[in-house]
Amino acid sequence: MSSPRKKTDRLRPGLKRTLLLIGGIIATIFAAIGALLPIIPTTPFLIVAAGCFAGSRPEWVDRLERNRLFGPYIEAYRKDLGITIGRKTFAISVLWIALITSMVLTQILPLALLLIAIGTAVTIHLLRFKTRRD
Repeated sequence: MSSPRKKTDRLRPGLKRTLLLIGGIIATIFAAIGALLPIIPTTPFLIVAAGCFAGSRPEWVDRLERNRLFGPYIEAYRKDLGITIGRKTFAISVLWIALITSMVLTQILPLALLLIAIGTAVTIHLLRFKTRRD
C-alpha cells in the first residue's frame, strides 16, 4: 500500500524544479531592473530569486551572492546593514518624480489615487530600512 502524498507534493519534482528555476530567473531580471531604476526594489526580488534557486539550482544561489552587482544587496540585507541616506533620498525622489509625471500625463483620478497609495507604501518601506553611514 502506498503512502498518501502530501498536498504540497502534487507537482512532479522535475516540474517543480523547472518552475522554481523560471521564477528565480524572472525575479533576477526584476532585481536587475531594480538595480538600474530605483522605482523597483532590488532586494525583495533577490530574496525571491535566492529562494527559488535554492529549490532548483543551489549553485545559482552562490552565484548570486558572489555577483558584483547583486552580492552587496544580499549581504546588506542578511547583515541588516541598511541603506545609505543618499540612496534613500535618490530612490524616493525618482519614485515621486515618476509617479507625479504619470499622474499629470494620464489625468485619470482613480489611477492617480492608486499611484499615490503605491508611492506612499514604497516610501514608508524605504524609510523603515535602517540608514547606513558610508
